[in-house]
Amino acid sequence: MNTQQDLQLQKRMAELERQLANNLIELENKNRDLEIESSLEQVRTVAMAMRKPGDMLEICKTISDQLSLLNVKEVRNVQTAIFNEQKGTYLNHEYYAKHNKLFTTEVYYKDHPVAETFGKQMTSGINQVWVREFKGDELKNWLNYQKTTNVFIDPYLESAGSLNYYYFSLGPVALGVSTYAALNENEINLFKRLRNVFELA
Repeated sequence: MNTQQDLQLQKRMAELERQLANNLIELENKNRDLEIESSLEQVRTVAMAMRKPGDMLEICKTISDQLSLLNVKEVRNVQTAIFNEQKGTYLNHEYYAKHNKLFTTEVYYKDHPVAETFGKQMTSGINQVWVREFKGDELKNWLNYQKTTNVFIDPYLESAGSLNYYYFSLGPVALGVSTYAALNENEINLFKRLRNVFELA
């Protein structure tokens, strides 16, 4: 085989390898899309079956489970908050993934600046967003504040590197997720898609 033929063969092999790599990436993307669609359908099914406020707990668990299946790491909890502005409280339905615990708690949100900011933001209109990260001493102070309230005290926060909240208002109800590590843009967008399905249902 002469040098010209060698070069043509190498060029052809390189092109085949490139096509194979592109096909694998396309296949992975299609598989990911199918996984996401399956998760969205799971949330839609549970949301459509809701009949009473307590059914919010099942939504929280379902969304948390689907985030886990989609490889979103370090999910702490998924929660819904139903606000009563006159009382300055919200009814919190939540599922803690690492603890496998469900809670419904009425939370007063006007006794701490951060909690009050959260409440005001979520009750100021549909599609409001509240994102907050706690680290270091700020996280310790937030945990100490929580210990003075009636919320579930998460022992993992004693050693967590951070606590991150992502809340989205749907009117009088907010849907949120908290994590032990900050979410990246793709993970936030994934949670938004799950929220949209819940909202539409």
